[in-house]
Amino acid sequence: MARPPLPAGDVAAHRAWIAATIEAPFHRPRELARLVHPKAEPAPPREREPDLVDLMSAPAPAPERPEYLTRPMPIDQVMRAHFGAALTPRTPLAEKRARLKRERAAAVLAARAAEEAAPAPVPEPPPAPAGWSFTKEEAAAVKCLAWGKAHSVPGEPHRKAWEAFAAQGAVLFEMPVPMRKGAFAKIRITETRLGFTSGYDYEHPKAGCGGGGYLDPKSDEEGWFLWRTRQAALQAAANELWTEYCEPVGKQRIREHFASIGIDVEVVPGEADKRLLVSHSIMADLYGRKLPRVPEQSLDALVEYERACGLTDHWAGLAPA
Repeated sequence: MARPPLPAGDVAAHRAWIAATIEAPFHRPRELARLVHPKAEPAPPREREPDLVDLMSAPAPAPERPEYLTRPMPIDQVMRAHFGAALTPRTPLAEKRARLKRERAAAVLAARAAEEAAPAPVPEPPPAPAGWSFTKEEAAAVKCLAWGKAHSVPGEPHRKAWEAFAAQGAVLFEMPVPMRKGAFAKIRITETRLGFTSGYDYEHPKAGCGGGGYLDPKSDEEGWFLWRTRQAALQAAANELWTEYCEPVGKQRIREHFASIGIDVEVVPGEADKRLLVSHSIMADLYGRKLPRVPEQSLDALVEYERACGLTDHWAGLAPA
């Protein structure tokens, strides 16, 4: 008896044959089915390669034009494309200089075109600084800050009065940066009732520096100010730390650490992020004036703030007895 054929690639037919074999009564050993493989289709005929007659009857190809004739190119590239290896290749430094020269020329032309196309701006009066809106208590504290900054040594009690006001409810935050052995770096901000301060500390075997971030506001060409938001203070502190750190390996570690939390150390917060407390023009008017009496101010908050910050274990200033 001939063995039944079974298509080799038909899984359904295999399952049906097995099921039928199991259901059928057993009289003698079953003969396995014969797997039948389909015949392979014949390969398509190969295309005839062109012979000499075909090549002679084909139309002549269009002459290729040099690249420097089809698109504008710098003169040095035109000469190199025309003469090839006969010219000595330029050094990478020369290539960079040429590229920067072209970019500067293009930027000058673009700026000139934009200047000619844009209408002349209409000058507007400068807006009043938003940071000058204070309550009566805040204005008195800012006035103490102005007197203290205007008069260096004699103004120390006024600066303490400002710090006593700023320390009320102040919260210090420090963020260390993972550094290699023998070095450390961190940023520091303090949230006060009027805004945020920013500062940093670092040290490595060759140098160390730091400052800011406690109760003393920042200063620029306009005056003394605080940061309006926590994010602006963190951005400023990261930028200050990265700028001042002078060791290349640590500088790169600082960049990578802040990049991992979404802070670009090269970005400086803008003017809109600052809350101006007192301008230099106001302090210049106070230089020749007599210092007023220091207002009475509780120093408990300042003592507690400095103790919490680890600045001193026993504050020896004007603390109440």
